[in-house]
Amino acid sequence: MAEKWMRLERYNHASHRTEITMPRPTSWLCTRSSTDPADAPTLAENLLIAGVLIGLLEITGHDGVTLELGRRHIPAGDLASFRHDGRMTATSWRIHWSPASQDRPHIPNDPDPPSETTPRPASARLVTLLATDMSRPWRIGDAARALGRSVRSLQRDLTGEGETFSTCMRRARMTHATQMLIGGETSLAEIGFCCGYADQAHFQRDFLTATNVTPRRFGRISRGMDV
Repeated sequence: MAEKWMRLERYNHASHRTEITMPRPTSWLCTRSSTDPADAPTLAENLLIAGVLIGLLEITGHDGVTLELGRRHIPAGDLASFRHDGRMTATSWRIHWSPASQDRPHIPNDPDPPSETTPRPASARLVTLLATDMSRPWRIGDAARALGRSVRSLQRDLTGEGETFSTCMRRARMTHATQMLIGGETSLAEIGFCCGYADQAHFQRDFLTATNVTPRRFGRISRGMDV
């Protein structure tokens, strides 16, 4: 979730960025900065971002969330009544939560494990896995663990099928993108982010290369608006 938030800021070319590290399994260290030294994030903006991150943790089931700001530890439930003294900058803070099983990094199990009689190709299993969370910054090591394979064995299987991790990722992204475009209710910018791209321009170039049509025109054609 922290990686997705940081990618969202980069995706939208925000001048104010949040760097989130995880010094402990139940703690985030958040630091705000600006790409323009003359335009530093304001206290209000920093506190707003802290509140959004805390809200995301709470709605995903984390308990005992507290904000460590300077020497103060503020329970999430007390944030609405929090008052600062005007001298605070809040460029850095920590967020803590209670240990729980759901707080450990989650890697989904193989969504469709092969049977002994009908084994699925490694590339098909990989594409299915990637599709479970397309906005996640997947790495081949994460995928290999989720599929119960070593990185080397997964790469060997993909090579034997004439595939790579990158080609499987592109296929999963294109499938997800076309499904969202057919729905017609999501902007191109949102689709690009949800499909894991670094920016909207990258998404549009990749889609055009793969389909020989722009995503906007594909959406119109799929809805019978362009022939």
